[in-house]
Amino acid sequence: MITTCLHAGEQNVPLQNKELQSLLEEVRVVTKTDWQVTERTHTTKRWFRKPVTVTLYSVYYPCGGCMPWQMINLYRPNGKMSLLFPDEILAAYLMGLLNGAVLSEITQ
Repeated sequence: MITTCLHAGEQNVPLQNKELQSLLEEVRVVTKTDWQVTERTHTTKRWFRKPVTVTLYSVYYPCGGCMPWQMINLYRPNGKMSLLFPDEILAAYLMGLLNGAVLSEITQ
């Protein structure tokens, strides 16, 4: 478990991907928890070829205390855990959170 701090400028920053942003907002409403997602975009310039741009995401869960954010590491298809992951893994995680929250409401 990794706990950390997020600066005010890192919290509630809208994501560039509008579908992920709407999914994150829905997760916040349904779970009643202030989930945070940060994105990092890196461009690699290459000689005689087009640059490659990659956007990776991190998920944070509010846990309170001295370091109030828990950084979530997710399973990658290559069998490794990672703190930074692409948009399709973030979307799958957020959809799983929604599904779990809805199922817990149904069973109560």
